[in-house]
Amino acid sequence: MTETAAQQQCFQDLWGVGETIASIDAQELARSARKLHEECAALLSDLTKRAEKLTAKHDARFAPTSVQNAVQSVQSSFEKLSREQRDAVQCPTALFLQGRSGTGKTYVIVSRMLWRRKTSRINSQLFVTKSSLLRDVVAQQLVDAGISLAPMQFPPDGLLCCTWEQLVTLMIGRRKASVDFHCFLHKYWPVLEPSARGLCPQLVWIEFCTRLRPFGRALAQSLSSDEYLTDDISGLGIRLTGVEQKAVFTMFTHYRTLKARFGELDDIDVAAAVQRQASHASRSVEEVYIDEAQDFAPAELTVLMAFHRNRDGLTVAGDTCQTINPGSAFSFQDIVGAFYKQGGETLSSLTAHRVHHLHYNYRCAPGVAALASNVAETLLSRFPHSADHIHEETVAQLAATVPIFLEMPGHRPASFIMGTGEHCIAGIDASKSAILVRNDLARKRLRDDGVWGTVLTVSEAKGLEFDLVLACGFLGDCPHGQTVWALADHTSQQAKKAADLRVDPFSRSNHVQVALSIQEFKMLYVAITRARAGFVILEVDTNPSVWSPLISEWERSNIIERWTGASQYLFQTDPEQAQLETVHVTTNKQDMLSLLRSELLHRTGQCHKAARKALNRELQRLRIGQPDPAFLHAFEAEYGNLFAECSETLTHRESQTSLRSVMPLVSSRFGVAASADLSTTAHELRVRGRQLLSHGIDNPRDRWQIFAESRQVLHQCQHVLDAMLMAQVRNRGRKQAPPPDSLEMWILPDENIVWHLQVAAVLQEACRTSSWRGGSTLSLLRRLHLWEEIFAFIAPVDEKDVRNSVRLISERIYEHASLRQDVMSSRALAGAHGWFNKACYGSSAQAEEHTVAEQCSSAGRAFLSFRFYHLAAESFSQAANILQHATKREITARFALLESQLASFRFKSGCCWLLRGFASTKSRQESLSFAGGEFGHGSWFEESLTCWWANASDKPPLDRRLSCP
Repeated sequence: MTETAAQQQCFQDLWGVGETIASIDAQELARSARKLHEECAALLSDLTKRAEKLTAKHDARFAPTSVQNAVQSVQSSFEKLSREQRDAVQCPTALFLQGRSGTGKTYVIVSRMLWRRKTSRINSQLFVTKSSLLRDVVAQQLVDAGISLAPMQFPPDGLLCCTWEQLVTLMIGRRKASVDFHCFLHKYWPVLEPSARGLCPQLVWIEFCTRLRPFGRALAQSLSSDEYLTDDISGLGIRLTGVEQKAVFTMFTHYRTLKARFGELDDIDVAAAVQRQASHASRSVEEVYIDEAQDFAPAELTVLMAFHRNRDGLTVAGDTCQTINPGSAFSFQDIVGAFYKQGGETLSSLTAHRVHHLHYNYRCAPGVAALASNVAETLLSRFPHSADHIHEETVAQLAATVPIFLEMPGHRPASFIMGTGEHCIAGIDASKSAILVRNDLARKRLRDDGVWGTVLTVSEAKGLEFDLVLACGFLGDCPHGQTVWALADHTSQQAKKAADLRVDPFSRSNHVQVALSIQEFKMLYVAITRARAGFVILEVDTNPSVWSPLISEWERSNIIERWTGASQYLFQTDPEQAQLETVHVTTNKQDMLSLLRSELLHRTGQCHKAARKALNRELQRLRIGQPDPAFLHAFEAEYGNLFAECSETLTHRESQTSLRSVMPLVSSRFGVAASADLSTTAHELRVRGRQLLSHGIDNPRDRWQIFAESRQVLHQCQHVLDAMLMAQVRNRGRKQAPPPDSLEMWILPDENIVWHLQVAAVLQEACRTSSWRGGSTLSLLRRLHLWEEIFAFIAPVDEKDVRNSVRLISERIYEHASLRQDVMSSRALAGAHGWFNKACYGSSAQAEEHTVAEQCSSAGRAFLSFRFYHLAAESFSQAANILQHATKREITARFALLESQLASFRFKSGCCWLLRGFASTKSRQESLSFAGGEFGHGSWFEESLTCWWANASDKPPLDRRLSCP
């Protein structure tokens, strides 16, 4: 036999053994047998690789190195890039990248980082964003490409991915801005408003953060009055008169005085501190990459642009149409101009070629992308300076199903979200769907009405993505909504005023409406682009004329489908029931008059002129004649569905008809498939819950209520895990968890099901961990083979393999306990963050102060169990501050008790600062200072603690004392 024939025979033998091993279902085996199966498969894989190496020992392709893996990753990623994305990645100079939502900006940045490392010798790269979720996604993509990430230090030694908050902590420690727009509005604006000359606070705050402290200046300095008056275009994109600009500058001077008096900082002050600290390390990074630039303030971008050492090593990506942060308003040309000024260059006509545009939306479904593009075009046509112009196109990856607009005046939104009667659903899949509302009051109304699902505001949802999004009451609850949404109609007075903006600026009385209009259209754009597959708008306000111009414009463009009234909703969701329950047409004359008058009130604007004439003619005829039921059918056929329905019909319909939930219907309509099994559902819910938790931690001042949503999602995950365990137990302990309605769960006889459930219940009790509630006496039997002998006595007659069944069930219980413990830990952490940040940023009545203080104390104990010492200290300190306010109003009988609790909280806070000093050498001095303040001692206490610290060999177990209630 020749050498080649021997090699072929060897490969055939290996393949035969591999087919035999692959034919064995490992899930049917217990752990010991499965471990042997895995070892055989691993040994076979190793033998196969050795044979391949012997066959091709001179071919370098069979011995790839990590560098070759990285090169292959770059090559494979380049094959997925479009032409415009590839041009951006290979841009030889500094890159300024613009693109709407879903155009692949982050993917371009990652590919550019890999390409630059391949083509150039880059020692240090810095990726910065405001979102920890985006940071984690980029870091994982780089790791998957074979890149090792640098440790968290500055200057970085390698490739460092971090958030802006982490970078600030590395540079100047834990220093946060205490003045944001919410603080400015409630604390500073009442003092400044008399000098505002009718300007709205949103516009003034944007001027403070962008125009008066712009790009490219020393951040400790601001523009002078003369410099500020040279340009009358505000940061919001509208013109200001000279008198208004002088008023803004006067308020800014007063604002800085007040801020210094209160000892507070805003985002620009923090950026200035970073700039001062980094002055000696300036140009210390070869390349800087900034993603989601619209979330940064100009001062923060100025600091980041000063870090890069390589002139061509700057990459900035973003979309100014998504700027809903009140303190951020700029264009990409402002960033480019600041970049040139930092290099001492002159801005020329070639600058425009450095701004690359991405035009194709790859993430959103075509219908969603078309609707978002229409909103952006409307915004830019009315307010050209409010965002950068980008022509957006759609790549049809999914079916072109247009979004749906549900117009149900006078109904309860929960009836359509959750369904009613026998069609009511238990909850909405939080892993795939989300409900967006305008504010927390709207969220509370939905919760009180029984809506169970992830409910977020638009600002909270920014940075997240869902397969299906339902916006509830977003248009109807808009302040000045009739003025704002009328801008969509180019024939309206509001649109004509906006068209004359360049020539005749808005009057001072309209500044509020202009600011709101720009903000509302940007928030609507952000809400739409949160959806990947489908978007639904639900409005139940009794005045449809508020949103009628906007919806009519969308209908003319064929980018939305409109369902009006319960009759059409019933026909779309349940045609069979709609045929059985024919829509009630009133034959009573007074009811018909009421219906027509109500419909006449809803039909406003030029687009309903013909419909109003028809309604008036019918009203005149009814005064002397009898109702004509055929009129309503003819009217709906010619002018569309009715906006209004008589109250008797609505009441009858809601009480007599069971409405189906709109969520399952639109999920199938937009191609959002349900999870294949319970394990996939549990995994998706756990990922979503952690995403919400991380998203809230990024900005707890504005997103503290998102922690409750995270807890709810994780709570839903716990229920799914419990259901998954029961399904696995009923399925003989196999790892696959079929859906609850699957017949595979019931393949065992009834007696076997009972025995498997008994085994699971006993083993769960035996595995229960001990706590302050106590433990289980069953845990004394630690060996599994003893339980096998015990369960053999009560096993059914036809149970042939007791040992394998018990071991499989024990493995499922162990996996369930591990996953459930992990979910419960995340849920506890979300609860701790929620309690603490509610006390810091929420508004609570005096009667709730004691409850909030106890919640802060519970949050401190939770943070302590996770060894987050600084958060634990801040929680106990916040609880003490709340009680300190309460003691000033309490009677003498409760004063001593409150003083005792106050002293306890202060002591626990001080001990937590000490524990933080033990854990971190860098923050030791700061921790000592805070501990001395909590213990109520002066600098001598800090010095004595420092000396004791240096000489102490054993650190006291303070965390054990603090964990006790």
